[in-house]
Amino acid sequence: MRRHRNGLAPLCVLLASMQSGHAFSKPPIPGLSVPSVQFLGASGSGPACVAGTDDIYAIPSGTTTWTVPAGVDCVSVYLFGAGGNGYSRGASAGAASGGGGGGSAVLQNYDVTPGQIISVQVATAGSGTQTYWVNAATALANAGANGTQNGPALGGAVGVGDLAFAGGDSGSSNSSGASGGGGSGGLDHDGWDGGNTGTLGATGGGGAGGASAGSAPNVSGADGGNGGVGPAGDAGGLGAIGSTGGTAGTNGSGGGGGSSANRPGRAGSTYGLWTVTAGPLASQVLGPGSGAGGGNSGGATGATGGVGGTCGGGGGGSRAGGAGGDACIIVVY
Repeated sequence: MRRHRNGLAPLCVLLASMQSGHAFSKPPIPGLSVPSVQFLGASGSGPACVAGTDDIYAIPSGTTTWTVPAGVDCVSVYLFGAGGNGYSRGASAGAASGGGGGGSAVLQNYDVTPGQIISVQVATAGSGTQTYWVNAATALANAGANGTQNGPALGGAVGVGDLAFAGGDSGSSNSSGASGGGGSGGLDHDGWDGGNTGTLGATGGGGAGGASAGSAPNVSGADGGNGGVGPAGDAGGLGAIGSTGGTAGTNGSGGGGGSSANRPGRAGSTYGLWTVTAGPLASQVLGPGSGAGGGNSGGATGATGGVGGTCGGGGGGSRAGGAGGDACIIVVY
């Protein structure tokens, strides 16, 4: 069962802020419909700061501080909570759910000082640990839960920020096989739920897309095919009953499920919003991660769940569950 999501709440907050003296700025990423928020100074004459868009720094998981570069006095921050790992059944056949997708949060036009040391927490996949900027009261993205036997594993709850969204739940699983992982929260809506186990045979459900724009959540696996191909957030492919399983998702779409013969669930994918320009992850393409497909766990040995997309996609369940996607903090300035 899906929990209440707050997709409309940020809009209400933003509309209220318009009446109280706030203004909107041009979105920092071409093509996004998400409004940026500029907080006005005490005099109400202009914004306190406006973040640039030239440099993009991705803070690696496990990092505890970030030092503001020289010449930088304003940043925008995008947080994606860690995805949950898929459930691992081990030697026995039966149910295995995927992991939940991590939540997301956006903090726009945040004042900083060159050389300032910012406290951060960037969680690893499957840890269940929160991801935050400064502290949990400033900007926070919650982690998705690890998979359970039957599922669904819950996506990360709505966190803290100018905008915040929940991660998608995993699909439900039964004795026929494993289910897909949930997608991470995006920049303008909650992550989609993973697909349920197929009803016609030992097949995994497809993972759910978790990009910042998308079409529809996934459905249960039965006799379908491949993972979606984007452009963003499409549902994962269904698990196939036969010689072929689904394929991996691309550009934010979910991974396909395993089949009765081709057993592994397929990997989720990343909706590439940013090409990192600075720091240890420079040149990587990052964004919201989709959920992975579940592998065959109903009667075959050696099957594995797909790996969740970075950032924050849930891993697929199977005999050996797939890992979720690590959390991310993206700093744009």
